[in-house]
Amino acid sequence: MDQYPRDPAIGWPEVAVLPVTYLCNAHCDMCALGDLNQRERLSDDRLAEIFGHASVADTLRAINFTGGEPTLRKDLPQLVARLVDSCPNLESFSLNSNGMLRPSFERIRGVIDVARSRGKKLYLFISLDGVGRLHDEIRGVRGAFEKTVRTIDAVRALNVPATQLSLGVSATATYKNIDHLGDVLQFAVERDIAVSFTFPMETDVYMNNADRVGRFHADREMVDRFVAFLDTLEPHADRISPPMSFYRSLQATLRGERRTAPCIFQRGGFFLEPTGEVRPCWRSSDLLFGSVAENTFEEVWFGDQRRRIVQTIEEDFCSSCPSPCYVGFPSPLLGPPPVVGSG
Repeated sequence: MDQYPRDPAIGWPEVAVLPVTYLCNAHCDMCALGDLNQRERLSDDRLAEIFGHASVADTLRAINFTGGEPTLRKDLPQLVARLVDSCPNLESFSLNSNGMLRPSFERIRGVIDVARSRGKKLYLFISLDGVGRLHDEIRGVRGAFEKTVRTIDAVRALNVPATQLSLGVSATATYKNIDHLGDVLQFAVERDIAVSFTFPMETDVYMNNADRVGRFHADREMVDRFVAFLDTLEPHADRISPPMSFYRSLQATLRGERRTAPCIFQRGGFFLEPTGEVRPCWRSSDLLFGSVAENTFEEVWFGDQRRRIVQTIEEDFCSSCPSPCYVGFPSPLLGPPPVVGSG
């Protein structure tokens, strides 16, 4: 980034979220990405060019590979390897999967091999919204639970050291499972893996769920029940992800108080859609920095549109956001931005 000196007021890329495809084999209550049947995406060469450029590669420390369903891509391990190799300062990367495809485990194992061969820690989260048929119902796939568990147990059987792989399950709360989230917690405890809980968020981008709010909409009663459930996590704090401090903050946020958990995406992260749009996150379609299908990443990152968003995102969006994305990620960009003109 020699051409662009690091300015804490606007930040620099430390974390990237990359959906490697928007195609998905599930039909979840809280997400309709699969309905889009979106096949258009940036070429792997273009992705390697973006992630390998100094404006990204010099400072990027973590990448989240997600979807859609990433294991739909036969070349997933190869793509992961190529982008990880493009970023010399990368410390870790993560993968989200529903684990339901027949080849899911083999492709996940390929990604694990990439992490181990390069000395990077992999954080792997498999979606699990309930135990038994409840998971099938929420995911809209018959036999989803059995298929997911098969993948989880196959990964566990690899016996990869915890210093190299963190395996966990992630659940999204809906009115269908709000009284059964404890079953997911118990599942994680019995298998000695991590567990994460997410409160559903309506968005007009990414998850494409604005037209199915009725399937996951949270009324005041559901909010109160979720807040009460979070109180039960404390005895299992060593396996809860993100840290318990986030869930305490989330309880307050859901009660209408201002979010206190800092977010790396305000000044230090970006969400790159398969079609090239660059956003800080997927909270709203209003949060659009620009497109790398039309401009270079540097032009997008340092452009006027991004600068305007950085100045207003905390007040307009972050202060009420329930998302746990990369909470706890250490960075000098988590502090208040410097005041213009201060010295």
